[in-house]
Amino acid sequence: VREFVMLMCVACKAGKAQAAWRQKRAAEADRKGLEDLNDIRASMARVNIIRLALAFMVSMRLHTRIAYSGFIHGTISGLQKRMIDWDRLRIRGLVSRQEFEDLNDLVPILHESHVSRGAGFLTTDMLDEILAAPMDEDWEVDRTPDMRAPLAVLVKLRLEIMRHMNEPWGFKERFSKDFLVNFNEAGLLYEHITVLISTPIPFPYVHLCKVLLLCFILSTPLTMQGEGGFFDGVMLPTFVALSL
Repeated sequence: VREFVMLMCVACKAGKAQAAWRQKRAAEADRKGLEDLNDIRASMARVNIIRLALAFMVSMRLHTRIAYSGFIHGTISGLQKRMIDWDRLRIRGLVSRQEFEDLNDLVPILHESHVSRGAGFLTTDMLDEILAAPMDEDWEVDRTPDMRAPLAVLVKLRLEIMRHMNEPWGFKERFSKDFLVNFNEAGLLYEHITVLISTPIPFPYVHLCKVLLLCFILSTPLTMQGEGGFFDGVMLPTFVALSL
């Protein structure tokens, strides 16, 4: 994520003010007098990339909270619901209202009220009210396969990159492959995390570990030497058994 944020900040051509900084290291006061529409558009492009990159990281955190209990078992606890609400409010502070509605629809918690109450902007009183909800209730989650929030944010990032390609304030087409490679790596990271969370430990492996522990416990007394002392003869094998 840091890599494509830095690449976007460096690759955008911008306008006259940015050119003055690159060529002459012009002072800030001089650059303000040279600033044109292309500089403003490049600044907005950088802001959009940074806020969507942060939204992707928060959505990954949200996904890890709901993936196991919610998408596998179908329910989440009240504490998990509060942490998920907090992550959604963080995303709301990074995206527009319409973008948030698109992402919030991909968090399939059933029979809940809208997390932001449909407000156009968030206030401290509203945040306190939302996060003060009771945590003694379990929430049902829809387990129907669907696109998840991190992938939706990556789609928005790809669209944002394409919007500035070959534009006067943007970057050349040859730089776009570097962005797309980073997005693909982020998508693979999401897939790997999902597999780790959703794949249960194989039951034969659990039995194998228990058999190994039993064999170790039975064979340890046969290899102990009395001159090793209490620590070497008792404590160390106990710690090894606990580690298994």
